[in-house]
Amino acid sequence: MKTLTLTLDSASYPIMIDAGLMKGVAALLKKENLGGRYVIISDSTVAKLYGTDLEQSMKKEGLDVSLLSFPAGEEHKHLKTYTALQEQLFELGCDRSTTIIALGGGVVGDVAGFVAATYMRGIPVVQIPTTLLAMVDASIGGKTGVDLETGKNIVGVFHQPRMVLIDPEVLGSLEADEIKNGLAECVKHGCIADVTLLDFIESKMDAFFAGNASVLAELIVRNCSIKVDVVMQDEKESGIRKMLNYGHTFGHALEVSRGYATISHGAAIALGMVVAARLSVSVGRLSKLECDRQIALLERIGFKITLADDSVEDIIKLMKKDKKMIDGALKFVLLERLGKVDLDVAVTDADIAAVMRGMA
Repeated sequence: MKTLTLTLDSASYPIMIDAGLMKGVAALLKKENLGGRYVIISDSTVAKLYGTDLEQSMKKEGLDVSLLSFPAGEEHKHLKTYTALQEQLFELGCDRSTTIIALGGGVVGDVAGFVAATYMRGIPVVQIPTTLLAMVDASIGGKTGVDLETGKNIVGVFHQPRMVLIDPEVLGSLEADEIKNGLAECVKHGCIADVTLLDFIESKMDAFFAGNASVLAELIVRNCSIKVDVVMQDEKESGIRKMLNYGHTFGHALEVSRGYATISHGAAIALGMVVAARLSVSVGRLSKLECDRQIALLERIGFKITLADDSVEDIIKLMKKDKKMIDGALKFVLLERLGKVDLDVAVTDADIAAVMRGMA
């Protein structure tokens, strides 16, 4: 087992990564004694795959546990889902001795984390991510929240988990598209912090899609290490943590514009990174050669790098509603080179429009 520790002034918690870890979760939770009772929150897909088994194994360990689920999909990451889960916790008689277990992908982690952060003004949460994207990014760092119809992750709070439990073996149940989504975030980490990670992704691509657990474990550890290092320096995203938003300003606007059920988060972030890389070239920061390397890697993963049917005006309007706006100015995370970022770079509407039209 590989264990990383994320230490902050507000909290310290382990991120445990081990093939087969899911089989030992119930015993681990009993040992850690995080609460008087537990509620697993999952989505309709993951609840069937892992939720019922986890609930039963926890009961065998003598733990008081219930399983709640909501419909799968980013389109269900909204306040109605959040409110329904809060009401179900209250109906179950949950109190401040309850611990939430967020079992699922990034949507589940965000929603369940937000529920935990606000139920009775805050109860513990354990993150058990079941997608590559959630393992390498969403489960770590304490971001929780839900979407509005007109904006992504607009409502939420920071609420650090008590622990993050990652089992690479569960990735064997994922379809190729979900591996693609996770690899987009891995490419992001390589672009902003570690060019050798890009080398690794390029060299091990076939193994990722083949579900090679040991290679996936190494990928997860390398990405989690980057995320942990950044979050420990800046928990609330007031400085260096903004680098993790590379590709996200444009990507989030694209998700809202096209509809959450129409484009995956990974595909949106891939396109957002292409826009950011090309903006980096156009403002004289990044070389075209390095920009082309990033684009070629995303295309090799399987992403289509086109914006033919997207309205320039609508996307720009949506980006200007993003929570990352600063004093009314649209700021981007751009690249100086692969592995090094520039934060809060002001870009004009004309810059963005030119890049988008070049991708039509």
